[in-house]
Amino acid sequence: MNIFARLTVIAGLLLAVGASALLLQSWVNLSAFKPGAPGSSEAALVSWHELAYRERIALASLAVAGIAAVTVAAALPASRPRAEPDTAAREGVVLLARAAATQSDALARERDVRQRTEENLALEQLRAGQAVADKVRLGRDLHDGIIQTLYAAGLVLASAREKIATHPQRAAGLLDQGIGALNAAIRDVRACIAGLAQVQRQGGSFPAAVGAVTEMLGSGREAVFDTQLDPAAVAQVEEAQFADLLQIIREAVSNALRHGAAKTVTLRLHENAGRLALLVQDDGRGFDPANVSTGGHGLANLRARAALLRGELRLTSSPGVGTRLVLTLPVSGPVSAP
Repeated sequence: MNIFARLTVIAGLLLAVGASALLLQSWVNLSAFKPGAPGSSEAALVSWHELAYRERIALASLAVAGIAAVTVAAALPASRPRAEPDTAAREGVVLLARAAATQSDALARERDVRQRTEENLALEQLRAGQAVADKVRLGRDLHDGIIQTLYAAGLVLASAREKIATHPQRAAGLLDQGIGALNAAIRDVRACIAGLAQVQRQGGSFPAAVGAVTEMLGSGREAVFDTQLDPAAVAQVEEAQFADLLQIIREAVSNALRHGAAKTVTLRLHENAGRLALLVQDDGRGFDPANVSTGGHGLANLRARAALLRGELRLTSSPGVGTRLVLTLPVSGPVSAP
């Protein structure tokens, strides 16, 4: 019901109440006054007529109010009882809510499965990458370490066989060296199997390890090693650099002796302006770097180890003048005084 209809009904009710009050008052007065009775005056007669007139006015007002109220009530729409919710519609809403909840759960499960799948794929890719890296590292360690050790052991045993008849004591010493080389190779193989593929320190120092490498590789050869390792530079060699530096020296010296047939091999290690510099130089046959066979792994391994050390590798050689290898790498320790 709008505000106008409400006001109209209220006004009609007020008029009806007012008219009823007037009618009641007139009835009381008329009951108390009787025309023609003893003691009645002309003034009282006039009052009686006024009361009668008021009664007619009240009755007319009451009639108007009643008519107005009826008219307004008739004009207003009939009030309808509140309908109960439709059962089918309610069930449809319930089914829709259940379907939405089911779809949300399905999407959540699908999202979880996809996330687990992506995580498993990333883990498998990481494992595959690690497996490839381990394979490359193992191949590099086998080539630079174990193969070189076995090759040196073979040369020592061959030399011992040649001298066993004429120089038995020298042959016995060479046999001991050969056995030592084979035992070192066995240790390296075990380290590779255990995933520890690190060069064992000889005597606990870098110079001792370098001396062991040159002694083993030079056994049975007439090569001379000129080794000078600056103590200040040796002090800058970190634990993580130890193995790769030693393997670079092993590979360079082995190449100089096996491929270059060098008679003199020079090794230098010094430190300057916060960088270590390693030099391995020989007087062997030399070679043309542009015509190196791609089937070998030696030079590739040297460059890979230099990259692991965050160093720069420079190799120069030409036929008849020997080979010169220079590796420079940064140091993290304090720089020595010039």
